[in-house]
Amino acid sequence: MVFVTIAILVTSIFIPVSYGKPLDVVGYNWIYAVAVTGKGKLYRGVLINISVIVTKGQGEVYISTSPLAEKDMQASALTAARIACEILGKNFFNYNFYYKVSSNAIIVGGPSAGIPLTVVTFSALSGIPINRSVLATGMINPDGAVGPVGGIPEKSEAAAKFGAKIFLIPFGQSIVTKYEKREKRIGPFIFTYVVPVKINMTKYALENWGMLIKEIRNIYEAIEYMTGYKVQINTIKKVKLSKNIEKILEKQKNKILTIAEEYYVNVSKEINASTLHVEEKRRLLNTLKKYSLRAIIIAKKSSESYYANEQAFNSVVYTEWIRLVYQYYSGKSIDYAIRDIEEYINSTLNFLLRVSDYIKNVTELSIYVGAIYNTLDSLRSLDLAKKLWKVDVYESLYYASLSKWGAYRASMWVSFISQGNGRYNFSLIKRIAETYLAECRSTLSYTSAVLEESGYSTEYLEDSLQSYEMAKMLFEKKRYLFSCIESIRSLSYSETAFNLWIISVGTNPGYLISHARFTALLSISKILNVTDPVFSELFFLKAENASQIAQKIFCYKISSYHSKLLHDLLTYNKLNYTNISPSTLVKSSNKTGTNTSSTKEQYGKYMNIVCFLLAVFIILAIIITMLYIIRRSYNVPRSPSSS
Repeated sequence: MVFVTIAILVTSIFIPVSYGKPLDVVGYNWIYAVAVTGKGKLYRGVLINISVIVTKGQGEVYISTSPLAEKDMQASALTAARIACEILGKNFFNYNFYYKVSSNAIIVGGPSAGIPLTVVTFSALSGIPINRSVLATGMINPDGAVGPVGGIPEKSEAAAKFGAKIFLIPFGQSIVTKYEKREKRIGPFIFTYVVPVKINMTKYALENWGMLIKEIRNIYEAIEYMTGYKVQINTIKKVKLSKNIEKILEKQKNKILTIAEEYYVNVSKEINASTLHVEEKRRLLNTLKKYSLRAIIIAKKSSESYYANEQAFNSVVYTEWIRLVYQYYSGKSIDYAIRDIEEYINSTLNFLLRVSDYIKNVTELSIYVGAIYNTLDSLRSLDLAKKLWKVDVYESLYYASLSKWGAYRASMWVSFISQGNGRYNFSLIKRIAETYLAECRSTLSYTSAVLEESGYSTEYLEDSLQSYEMAKMLFEKKRYLFSCIESIRSLSYSETAFNLWIISVGTNPGYLISHARFTALLSISKILNVTDPVFSELFFLKAENASQIAQKIFCYKISSYHSKLLHDLLTYNKLNYTNISPSTLVKSSNKTGTNTSSTKEQYGKYMNIVCFLLAVFIILAIIITMLYIIRRSYNVPRSPSSS
């Protein structure tokens, strides 16, 4: 009986080892990253180890950190998993991700491990090995762009001590400011003071450590350096609107143009018939002609539906503005006008919330996202109008006009969504909103720190903070899609602010504009085989026509993020999910990875060996235990009565 039991146990243990794969493991790998430890101004770089196990699952991301890290690390892990899946054309919801981050030092929390997290996940999913002579630091934004981080000097030194040949950092961060202590003698006294000194880390690292520092712009460049494989995606060269969108824009243009012409004539008559002083009348009418009438003429002449639409919209905004200014000049109360604008925006918001139940396809979802953006834009304009009232009445009235017609434009877009039973479940996007909000907070935090250290300021950073606060408020109200859209506005403002700072220290603006344009085209290309990302395309065209550097970069960023958000919304709801971002992996000729076996195979072999050894140990333990029991049973002493 004992031997039968042993045979059954042996058979039950060996069967899974011989025939089955351990659990549903898809892949495993680990990577080194660098972090910062310390307090106050005494910081130093340290090495951390990040490992990931990918299994079959439902899109869950777990992270274990020792020591404990901040929430930003959790958000970075989720973003890394999503982007790695997106690059490889895999459905995020078919997998679970288990990360472990360990370090011997108490690391400073933050999202700077975004690149290593994404690369190690990419490797685990694809089986492509990692070149461990390359280390990296950098935040990963939801669109795959690399964002700013702190502690570049300390991290560079840690990478050099480890023996890294190449260290990857975010674009524009190779020039750092360090503070050196100086002494100066005045009479019998010695005074100590601190001076800022700019250091070129690329030059410094090469001369002192023999390590090459490379600035990178996106995760694709990081993957090429760290694995030796280049991710190739068929990217469109320019944006061309579909016939369907052209028809919608043409309808909108005709409608707004009709309103603009009638409105222009009526307001002109109203001003002419007023009792205002002749000079004031002339000034108002000239302004009306200069802006409103000119915009109408351009809209009629333009053969581009998008540009004509924009000009027609500008005309009604300017006419509304002049009408409000005229009423203010005349001493008439404009309270009712502002109250009407507020009521109109609120009714548009309520209408948007109702329409969410009607969305049946990807195109309607794309239009809906854009309509929300326009409505939130109206709220921002109205809020700005209130703030400017005591500072500049005319500027305040302009933004009041902009808020009214922005809401009208949103309602026009929503009118193209037909009523019916919708297929989209908006309750599922809370996780997307959480991730975007966390990325928004991280990007804003790091950008603020870098700009503050350099003494650079820009209104785009303030705009980013305002958008972040609004996104947070919308999230708390459980308007998760609204929160996502305001978060990507904040991200775009932060990244624009960071780019403006890079330009201020001598970088060619054309290079940054070109990269922002490429990122937008890449994001649009990834989703074009599913639908027209309407508002991404419109913002791209707006960027193409913009004359100011900041506006160009901002519109390209918004364009990129709108496509990325649309991609996330589709995958989270599994609505018409296909291989949205098809890409191919090509062995790079100039940036090679290690020539080791697949990490999937390595992990599978490793787990089988472990399971085999564990089985042998258990069997031996059982045999020894059974032998001991048998021996005891044969050596039982007889009782006195038996003798």
